[in-house]
Order: sequence, then C-alpha cells, then structure tokens
Amino acid sequence: MGDKQTDAARPMHFNLYNRFAELMLVVGLDENTGLTRFHKGANAEEEEDAEEDSLSLLFFQQYEAQVLAAISSSKALVFQPHLMEDPSYPSRPDIANGGTHNFQDLRKSRLAKGSGSRRQVQAVNAAVIKQHLNKGDSSKSMPDLPLSKDAIESITTFCFPDNAHIYRHKPDSNIHFLVLTDVSGSKTYASCLTFYKPYRLTKDSGGTIQFELLTNPSWKQESRSSVDCFIPQCCVLVSKYPYFYAMKECLSCMISHVERDLEEMYQFIKDFTYTMTMAPVPPAGNVIVEMSVYNLSVSLFPSESPEKPVIDLPLHLAFLCFPVDDLLSIFTAILCEERLVFVSFNYALLTTIMESFLYYILPMTWRFTYVPILSASSLELLEAPGTFMMGCHSKHLDVVEQVEGLVVVNIDEGTVNINPVTSSAMGGYHHHSLTMSTASSLTSSISSGIHERSEMVVIDQTTQAIPSLPEEPAKLFKNICKRAKFQMELSDVQ
Repeated sequence: MGDKQTDAARPMHFNLYNRFAELMLVVGLDENTGLTRFHKGANAEEEEDAEEDSLSLLFFQQYEAQVLAAISSSKALVFQPHLMEDPSYPSRPDIANGGTHNFQDLRKSRLAKGSGSRRQVQAVNAAVIKQHLNKGDSSKSMPDLPLSKDAIESITTFCFPDNAHIYRHKPDSNIHFLVLTDVSGSKTYASCLTFYKPYRLTKDSGGTIQFELLTNPSWKQESRSSVDCFIPQCCVLVSKYPYFYAMKECLSCMISHVERDLEEMYQFIKDFTYTMTMAPVPPAGNVIVEMSVYNLSVSLFPSESPEKPVIDLPLHLAFLCFPVDDLLSIFTAILCEERLVFVSFNYALLTTIMESFLYYILPMTWRFTYVPILSASSLELLEAPGTFMMGCHSKHLDVVEQVEGLVVVNIDEGTVNINPVTSSAMGGYHHHSLTMSTASSLTSSISSGIHERSEMVVIDQTTQAIPSLPEEPAKLFKNICKRAKFQMELSDVQ
C-alpha cells in the first residue's frame, strides 16, 4: 500500500511522439572530470615531468571531453563524478518552492567535504563513462533516454572535433550542427552551443590540480602554482526533426545563464529542456507552432507534405559561396554518386551547405555514408572504399588532397576540384577543376569501381568523366541565378 502511495505521489510523465526536442546533453570539462589528455604518447612521462614546472603547458595540450549530464522529458542524469539521477525531476508542485535536494546537490555531496568552492580532482579516464553506462544499477535509467548508449558515448567526438582545449582568453561562444545516422539509416539532428567558463587552476604541494569556478572573474598574474583560464563546455540539443535554426535560436538564449554558477546552470538547463521536450512539432500542412522560450518567440514551420522533410535552413547560402557553374558541378557529382568531401574553417557551414545540397536533389535521396563533421582523429575514413559525403575542417586540407579521386568542395574559397588519380598511361598526376566547362575531362570517383579500388587497379583519368547536365536546363538555371539577389548571412551561421 505504501508503494502505491509513493508511485501516486510521483508526477505523471507525458512523452510526446512528435516533440520538438528529445534530449539535452552537457559535454565538456569541469572540476569533476579533471583534465585527461588526449592520446598520451611515448613521452607522456617526460610531459608530466615538464608539467610540474609550469601550468602554462596546459594551454598546449588536447583533452578528452566527457559527458557531464543528460536531461530528457522524464530523466535528469549527471555523469560526473558518478552516474546519478535527480529524483526531483520533473519538478513536482509540492517541491516547486524548494525543500528538496536536486542532482546538483548530489554532485556536491559526493565530492570532498570541506573544500568549499575549490575541489581536489583526480583525472578521470574516458572509459569511466562506459563503465557507468554498463553498470547494472544504471540500467534503470539508460533505457529511458531517447538517445542510444553508443550515441551518448560518441557524442563528445562531434561536439569537439579537434578535441577540447583550455584558453587564456575567452573565445566567442558558437554553434554548429550535427547529423547522426544509426545503422538502420535513421537520422538524429543536433545543435551544439559551445561556451567557455572561467576557472582558476591551482597546483598544491602534492602536485594535484584544484579547480575554482570564478563566478566574478578578477584575473591575477599567472604564477608557477596558479593560472586563470577558460574551459569549454557544450550544450547539445537533440531532435528527431531537422529544425536546425529553431534549435539555434533556442540555444542562443542560454548563453548568459549557463556561464554562471553551477547550480543556476543546471537548474536552467532542466527547465529549458523540459519546455523543449513538451513542445510539439506541427504536422505537414499549413499549421505553424509558435513557442516562447524566455521571452524569445520561436516558430516551427511544417513540411509541405508528409513525403517531404522539414526545411529549416537558409538554402540560398550555397549560392553565396559558389559560382553557378560550380553549383551545377557539385549537383552533378552528387547525382553521379561521387566521393565528396566538403571543407571549411566554419563547422556550422559544413552541415548547413551539405544539408542544402541534399535538399536540392529532392525527391532523390543520398543513400550512402553521410558524415557532415569528421573529427581530426577520424580522417583515415577518407580512404574508405565506396561512395560517401563527408565534411572536415579546412586545416586538414593537406590530408584531404592526398586521397586520390576525391571531389573536394572548398566552401571558404568557393572552389570544386577533384584529386588526381594515378594514370597508367601517363604515369603522373593531373589536377582538374570541376567546372561545367571542363567536367567532361574529369574522372569519376569510381561510382562503379568499388571492386577496382579494393584491388588497387590504377585508372586512367581520361577514361571516365562526370557528365554535364543537359544544356537547356543548365542555361535556364544560370539565367535565374543572375536575376536572383541574396543577402550576406554567412557570418551569421554560427
């Protein structure tokens, strides 16, 4: 009888099938994770010894970001320093005014007592998260999260494609977009807000680094035992629907709240996430859903028909980046199922431009591997056989250009090129530009040559070519583009 009363006292959880947001993840570094360096090499001991001399070396290291918290419509989990669930989420009317501990209090209770705002932290291995996820006592919580365990474990790679760094000066907060595809081909969409929190790192006599969150930063001179820095964290809003810019607008109102003290940050994120998960998306047709998020009005526009996806991207940005001839070349390369790699210094532009081209080819769809953001540790995937469309930072352009047969789309420079393929007839390399005037002289990226590539067959560049589009439709398209006017919005993407 007592159990029935306890269950009845718990709030009812309403899970919308067509909810706007599925989950909010907080990823990054904080006082509970410590600073775990990425891929320590053979000289790790020498680096650690050198680190004893000065904390300034921390600015030149790369660190493994970790999942800090996960919040859905019915669950609020914190992963560091231990996997715990907030028993007061969602808020109940009887505790709306306080009187119970939330999961931020649980975090504090598990830390060293008597340390105040400074906490002694040991570095946490990235495998700790996997251990917690696999624990029997956590099985009650994990199945209720709308994102799979594998996706949660790998999300840090996409939030920080170049790994996490700490900074002396505060970088600008920014947003980029993700598209996660599971083994069945189903896509999950996410918008990532990266922000930076001020910390003071102090090394005690025992060599342990202590973290102090600076709520009112008053910077002091760097010393051998103390340094002020900015540490990155990322809020990831996950959805089943490609409402990229709607998620971006919602995340924009979070910046002033998440950069403050921890308790306010997590309380705000819980309230924010619950609002997002209780907002429905409109069905296909003419109905528009408008929601208010902290005095910010956000409109969710429906798709034209159930067969068409939601369009929540400025589709004209690609026209600002590329000449008309190159747009047609990219379009043709996609239809011919080439191996394409998009590069840009702006991670937000990668997903935006690549998704735009997938809209351009509708009602046809891209059936092959699709990775809008490739991390620095996954560049070897560029040499994978078969057809794919991937994106990476322009700093890796030298690596991209070494892979034969790739169609390289440089968003920053507005150019399209194909990497040279070794010619058995000429025994050399040739570099071509993928414009309509020269498309007939370019090689195909082995759309039917998966077996040829696996057998390392050398292909003559002049034997295959990307065909040109029919002359009349191409001419009509060019004439329309000459009359069209676009606004300069590239810098506003992030």
